[in-house]
Amino acid sequence: MQWAGDRFGPWRAEEDRPVPPRRDSRLRPRPGTRMALQTAAAVAAAFALGWLFFGHHWPWLVLTAFVAASGNRG
Repeated sequence: MQWAGDRFGPWRAEEDRPVPPRRDSRLRPRPGTRMALQTAAAVAAAFALGWLFFGHHWPWLVLTAFVAASGNRG
């Protein structure tokens, strides 16, 4: 009975509905681009915070942020 209603009724079964093609969003960049942006933000924050709080030892903070951000593949 359900089959007949789905087949001949005014409504369509879920599997019969056409699925519109999915478009790539420009708001969500590719993973490599996202990783580069996150690394750039982390290094920029490390520059600023390292210079403000750690004086002459700011390169250590920048190096740590770069290694931690660039090693992320997840």
